[in-house]
Amino acid sequence: MSFDPNTFRESDSSSSPAHIEYLALQALGAAWPRRDNIEPEESLELTNEALSLVREIFNDEHALLSIGLLDKAGANPDKSNELEYAHRARLQSLSVRSSGYAECVIKVFTEVFDPFNREIESILGFSAIDVAIIAQAMGPLLNSRLEQRQDEIQKKYDDIERKIKRARRGKTTPGFSPSPELLQASWPKVQAHLRFSYVAELFAHPCELFAYTPEDLSEYCSISVESCEAFLIAFSCEPSEFNELHHALPGGAHPLTESPIIQVNEGYIVPVIGTIHDTLRPRLEDLIRNSSPKLWEKYLRFRGKYLESKSVELLSKALPGTQSWQGIKWQSPTANSELDGLVGTDSFTIRVQCKAGRLSAPTRRGAIDRMRRDIGALIQSAAHQHELLATASEESSYADLGFSDSQAAALEAPIQIESIVCLDDVTVWSTLTGELAKIGLISDTRPIPWVLSLTDLLVVVELLDGTSLIHYLLRRHRLERDGRITAHDELDWVGNYISEGLYFDWAFNSPEPPDRIFLTTYTEEIDSWYFWRAGHRSVVTPKPEQPIPPSLLRFIRRLEVERPAGWVIAAIALINGDDECLDLWERNLKVVNQKISENGWTNATQTFKERFGVTLFFDRRLGVPDVETQLREYCLMKMKQLELAHWVGVTENRSGKLVVGLFSSTDSDIREFIQLFTH
Repeated sequence: MSFDPNTFRESDSSSSPAHIEYLALQALGAAWPRRDNIEPEESLELTNEALSLVREIFNDEHALLSIGLLDKAGANPDKSNELEYAHRARLQSLSVRSSGYAECVIKVFTEVFDPFNREIESILGFSAIDVAIIAQAMGPLLNSRLEQRQDEIQKKYDDIERKIKRARRGKTTPGFSPSPELLQASWPKVQAHLRFSYVAELFAHPCELFAYTPEDLSEYCSISVESCEAFLIAFSCEPSEFNELHHALPGGAHPLTESPIIQVNEGYIVPVIGTIHDTLRPRLEDLIRNSSPKLWEKYLRFRGKYLESKSVELLSKALPGTQSWQGIKWQSPTANSELDGLVGTDSFTIRVQCKAGRLSAPTRRGAIDRMRRDIGALIQSAAHQHELLATASEESSYADLGFSDSQAAALEAPIQIESIVCLDDVTVWSTLTGELAKIGLISDTRPIPWVLSLTDLLVVVELLDGTSLIHYLLRRHRLERDGRITAHDELDWVGNYISEGLYFDWAFNSPEPPDRIFLTTYTEEIDSWYFWRAGHRSVVTPKPEQPIPPSLLRFIRRLEVERPAGWVIAAIALINGDDECLDLWERNLKVVNQKISENGWTNATQTFKERFGVTLFFDRRLGVPDVETQLREYCLMKMKQLELAHWVGVTENRSGKLVVGLFSSTDSDIREFIQLFTH
C-alpha cells in the first residue's frame, strides 16, 4: 500500500494497512499459495478485486460489531458502558495500526534499549540499534527498487504511447502493430489502458520486488549478514500462528501485529512497511523475556525509570522556568506511595504518574475481563496513586508527608494537572478517560487525569509549549469533564486546539445544541509536517502553529522569559479569547511605543463574558506615583465601574520589568481566577 505524502489527506483515504495485513494473514494461513504463470494484468485485477472485497468485509464487520453492541447492551443495560469501551477497543484494533509517528516510536525504542545493546546482541544475534536501522531502511530500499523499475518501464510505455499515436494517424512503425481496439477507442480510454498495463508490469513478480534477503539488508545497512538474518527470523510470523477460527474474519491484535514479517521463497516480506515500527519494542521485549530472565529483570527496572525521567524531561523543557523532580517517595500515617514526577512553574504544576506496562492482545481486541485487568494495572493504579496523595495532603502537610519546601510549593500551586504517561499506546482509554469512571476504573468525584502515551507526549510538547501548552491542558480538561467532546486520539485534540482553540461555545450555545461532537481529521497538517521532516514529502511544510498575532505572541514570550509572579494567569488571560479578542490585543500592542512617545502612557483593556477583565498598563512619565500602585487603582476602579469580581493587570515597573497584578472584589485566593478559564 502506497500513497503520495505530498497530496495525502487522511479524511479522503479509504485505504487501511489492516486490509493488507488481513490478506497477508490469509495467505500465511494458506501456506502462501503461488501461481507463477499468472500474467501481470490478471494479477493486478485479482489484487484490486481482493482489496475491494476486503473493504466490504471490514465494513460488514464494523456494522456487525455495532449491531452486536446494541444487542448486548440491550440485554445487559448495567454493563452498557463497559461494553461500549470494549466495542471501541475492537474497532480501534480492527482499523488503526500506527500508534505514533515513526520518528517518535524509533526514538523511544532506541533510548529504552540503549543500555542493553551489547547484551541483546550476545543473546539474539542482533542489537536494538540493528533493529532500528534495518526497520528504517526497509522503506528506502524498496523505494529504490521501485524507482529503478519505474524508470525502465516508464521509458517503455512512453515509447508505446508515441507509436500508438503514430498508428492512429495512419503511420506505421516496423515491428509494432497495436490492436484495433486501441486504434478505435477514445484517447482517454487508451491512456487508461496504458496506465493499467504500466502498473501491472511495475508490480509484476511481487515477491521478487518486495522480498528482502539478509544479503540485501546487510549491503544497504552495513550490518552483518548474520545479524540481518537473525533479525528477519526473530521478527517473522510462523504459519502455525494462523488460527482459522480466530483469523478467518477481520480482527485486531492478530499475529502480524506482533511479528510483522513473512518468509517466502525469495526471502522475507513485510506486508505493511509503514507499521513495522510499532511492533519493534513489544517484539524485542518478548524475545528478551523468553531468552534471558536476568536481562529481562534489568530491562524492566530501567524501562520504568526511563519513562519517568523522559516524561519529566519533556514537560520541563516545554514549560519556562520550571522546577522538576522525579521518583519522590512520600508517607502518611495511613498510606505511602511515590510521585513519579513533579513539574512546576509559577502557579502551574503537573503531577506525573508513569506506567511502563503492556496492554495485552486480548485487551486490544476488547476482551472485557482482560481489559479491566490491564487498564487497572495502568490507568486505574496511576489514578489511585494521584488520589492517595490528594487524600493524604488533606490530613497532613506536604512537609509532614516528606516533601521538601520547594516540592510542597509546587504541590500547592493553584493550577494542578494530574497526568498519567504510559509507554504503550492507550488511545481508546486516554481520549475518553472521563468515561472510565462509569465502569469504576477511576473516581467520579476527582479531577480527570490527562492520560497519554510517551510517543504522543513527544509530539504534544513539540507542537505546544509555554502558555499554549498550559492553556491547551486547561481547555482539554474542561472539555473532558464536560463529556460532550470526543476525539480519535490525543493529536486530534491538539490539532483542533492549534486550528480552532478547542472552542465549542458556538455549538453548545446554539438553539439546538448537539449531544456530542466527535473530533476527526484534525491531524492532517501535523501529518504533513512530520512527513516533510522525515523526508517523505517534497513540498516544504511549515510546523503547525496557533494563529496568535505577532505582537501579542512577542508579549506573551516576554512574560514567559521574565516570569513575574502571576505570569501564567496573565498569559492565559491574554490568549483565552476568540480571534476578535486576539486581534484587538494585537492592534493595541502595535501602537504601545507610539502612544508612549506621544503621551508618556497608554493602556488597553478587555472584558470577557462579564466574568473578568484584563488591562495592559504602561506609564513611563517621570514624577508619577509608583506604577504598580497606579495599576492596582486603575484595575479596582474598572472592576467597580463594570461590576466585575476579578481583574488581571500587567504593567512595567521603573526598571522596565513586567509586573502582574491579580485583583478580586472578595477575599478569595488565586484559585478563583483558575475557575475563569476552566469552567
